[in-house]
Amino acid sequence: DVDEDVEQRIAAAAIAVNITPVIVALALFAQLVHQHTHPKSHQTRVQTVKKLTPAMLLFANAPEEEIQSFMGKLDEWGYFHVISALHVISTEFCGERYKAR
Repeated sequence: DVDEDVEQRIAAAAIAVNITPVIVALALFAQLVHQHTHPKSHQTRVQTVKKLTPAMLLFANAPEEEIQSFMGKLDEWGYFHVISALHVISTEFCGERYKAR
């Protein structure tokens, strides 16, 4: 009878361990959906874009030498993030209109 009880507890623990990642993934997905659809989230995005636009204009209109100097001073992570932003903007926003400087 004790062995049966131990086996049942082991089986319950094994099931819980196997199901836990699914529950965590569903909870994270629900949180992401909530953050994306919540009205406050939209307001935050709008405010962020308002701050981003002037910086992007300055960067876009900077002379080539200034851009090269700036990019040369960035550490690896800064460089990685600027290049990642370039890829997203050139692909998602510019599409076929994108032309190199």
